[in-house]
Amino acid sequence: MFGQVKIARRDVSVELSKRARKPLELLKAIIVCGGQNVDVLSVAEMLWPDADGDAAQKAFDITLHRLRKQLADERALILRRGVISIDPKVLWVDVTAFQDLADRIEALEGKNDLQEVAVLNDLSEALVDFYRGRFLASDTDLPWSMPMRDRLHARFLRALASLGRAWEAIGHYERAILVYRHGLKVDQAAEMLYQHLMVCYQKSGRLAEAVEAYERCQVALSSLIGRRPSAETEALRRSILGAG
Repeated sequence: MFGQVKIARRDVSVELSKRARKPLELLKAIIVCGGQNVDVLSVAEMLWPDADGDAAQKAFDITLHRLRKQLADERALILRRGVISIDPKVLWVDVTAFQDLADRIEALEGKNDLQEVAVLNDLSEALVDFYRGRFLASDTDLPWSMPMRDRLHARFLRALASLGRAWEAIGHYERAILVYRHGLKVDQAAEMLYQHLMVCYQKSGRLAEAVEAYERCQVALSSLIGRRPSAETEALRRSILGAG
């Protein structure tokens, strides 16, 4: 669900029929609502807001049947007593895996054991692999997807920052810099990552590059969201110039 939506069975992409738009929307809505014990009526209201209760329920039942046919496995979605759940043993969802990964990354805060290097490598690669773009990036016509899109993007940035700090804690500044720079490729307006990048360059004695990171931040914020760097970023720039 990150970037371009893709469904695969045993690592082989599933070609969806032209009539799969609404069933796929149903799957997206279930994921947006958490994927587990999702109230059927809530989902029906999201997808058919103008239909009355009975009509919305009928539309849900028909669409669920079509979705199960698209997935080619009745067990993937469990409907029981007015709630629907994704069976994680049957249907793997990248959003769920990403959230579990973010939990693991955030649990690293405060650790500085050099034996964690291999773990950090694995976590860094996994995070980059999972987050291939914003959640349902092309579904700008689904307003109910926007809050989760923003939450997941913010969590991705926080996870990157946690990884970078973990690398810094064990003195691997270059690896931390790579992490922050990757995050800025995804979101050029992520001021927090510019701040971390500036600190990393400063700690590793690369003051000119720290100033360049500030200048990139200034340009990006001005062109993308029409504002200047925060007072915290400006203070950091002054401390770097003072160190020089």
